[in-house]
Amino acid sequence: MKKLLCKTVCLLVVLSAVFAAVSCSGNGKNPGVSGSGQESVPVTASLPDIRFDGEKISFLVRGQGNEWDCIDVFQPDTTDRVSDAILNRNMKVEEQYGVEIEQTLISVDLLTEEIRKLAESGDLSYDVYVNSQYGLYTAAIEGNLLDMNSLPYNDFTQNWWDTELNGNLTLAGHRFFAVSSMNLMSYYATWVVTYNMGVFEDLGYDVNEPYKLVRDGAWTIDRYTEYQKDFTRDINDDGKMTDADQWGTAGQSDHILGMLYGVGFSVLQKDSDDLPQLQIPSNSIYEAMSKVMALCIKGNAFDSHDQSVNTQYSTDGEYGRRMFADNRAMFFHETLKAVSTLRDMNGEFGVVPVPKYNENQKNYISMVHYWATSMNAVPSWGRSTEKVSAILEALAYYSEKTVVPEFLNSAVYGKYLRDDASYEMMNEYIRANRFIDFGIVSQIGGIIGVVKSGIYDGTLNYHRIIDSVKTGVAAELESLADQLR
Repeated sequence: MKKLLCKTVCLLVVLSAVFAAVSCSGNGKNPGVSGSGQESVPVTASLPDIRFDGEKISFLVRGQGNEWDCIDVFQPDTTDRVSDAILNRNMKVEEQYGVEIEQTLISVDLLTEEIRKLAESGDLSYDVYVNSQYGLYTAAIEGNLLDMNSLPYNDFTQNWWDTELNGNLTLAGHRFFAVSSMNLMSYYATWVVTYNMGVFEDLGYDVNEPYKLVRDGAWTIDRYTEYQKDFTRDINDDGKMTDADQWGTAGQSDHILGMLYGVGFSVLQKDSDDLPQLQIPSNSIYEAMSKVMALCIKGNAFDSHDQSVNTQYSTDGEYGRRMFADNRAMFFHETLKAVSTLRDMNGEFGVVPVPKYNENQKNYISMVHYWATSMNAVPSWGRSTEKVSAILEALAYYSEKTVVPEFLNSAVYGKYLRDDASYEMMNEYIRANRFIDFGIVSQIGGIIGVVKSGIYDGTLNYHRIIDSVKTGVAAELESLADQLR
C-alpha cells in the first residue's frame, strides 16, 4: 500500500498555474460547464463553523497500480488541470477546517479482508473508505460500515450527492455507501456506446443520425441491430470469427450486462421496505433479453475476454479498441474511461447511450460498472463522526463547484469526446439515468454469471433459471434482510 500525503509544494502550485493558464482544453468547441475551478464559493449552510486543530483525515482508497487507480482524493504523478483542481480543493478544505488529508492505496481485491482485520482489532487508522461497491458490499453486510444517515452534517438531497445512484444503494433504509461529486471514478465507470463515423459513412448512413435518434427517444435495440446486422463477417475467410475479422459490436463480456440493463433488465428490485427482491421479468423484458442474446451471442459480437477470439493482442485490455480504431468494428461498448484510449484514433467517432428496448421505455439506462466505480463509506467503530461528516460534505461540495466542471470540460470533453453532440449525449442522456444493480455485487443465486454465459453461448432460458434458483434466492434474501433489521 502506497501512502500519499497532501503536502503543498509552492513550486508545483506555481507550475500548475502556469500550465493551466497556457493550455487549451481540447478542440475549441467546448460548450462549457459552469464553474471554472477558480471561483470562490461559500461553504454550505449545513456545515458548522468548526476546526480540527491539525488532525489528519485518512482515506483508504482503491489503487490497482494501473489506469484504474482511484483519483477521487488525489490524482498522483499527474500535472494537468484536473489534478490542479483536486489539489486546490484539498488545500481549501485543509485550510478551512484545520485538517491534513492523506490517503493509502489498496487493491480492491484485498479490501474486504483488510476491513475485517481493522474491525477485529479496533484499528482507527482510516476515517473513510473510497472504493467500489464490489469492494465494500461484504463489509456492509458484516456490520463493518456505518449507516451514513447518522452523520450529522451530510445532506444527501443536495446535488453534490448523486441522488440517482444513491437511491439504488440503500438497503432497508441504511446508507452504507454513498456517491458524491468527489467520486470522479463513478463518471469513468459509466457505460457508453461509441460508434465509428467512418464505418457509418462508408455504409451510406448519416453520421449524425444516432444523435437524432437519441434525442427523439428512438435509439432502440431494433434500430441498433439494423445498423450493424450486415457488418459482422469473416473478412479473412478462414472459417472463424476472431479479432482479425469485422464486427458490428465489440467490447468485453460486460457489454452483455450493459445491453441488458439498457433495456430495463435487473436481477433484483427494491420492495416497499427498501429490501432487494428477485425480479420476475415481464414478457417485454423476456423479449428484450432475447434480442440482446441475438446481438451478443458468440460469433455475433466480439468479446475480448474470450481468448478463443482474442488472438492478436497480448492482453484483453485492448477491449476491441484496435479493431474499432482500424474501422473493423462499428460499435464499441465500454466505460467512459476506456473511451479515453481512443485519443490516438485517426477517424471520428460519436458517443451515445446504450439503446432502449423500444420507444415506450421512458429513459435510456446507463450501467455504472460495479468494479470500476467508486463510492464513500465510513468504518462503524470507535470514532467521532463530526470530522468525517464535515470533511466529506465539504469535499463533495467543492468538487461539484470546481473539480467536476474542470473534469468535464478539460478531460471528458477536451480529451475524450470529439464533438458537441457527444458531450450533449453524455451530459443530458447518459449521466442523467445511471444504474447499479445489487444483483451483480451480491452475486445472489449466481444469476448474473449464468445469464452472461447463457447469452454468449446462446443457451439462455431465463424462465428456467428463475425456476431453478428462486427458492434458494428467497432464502438468501431473507437472511440478508435479517442481518439488516
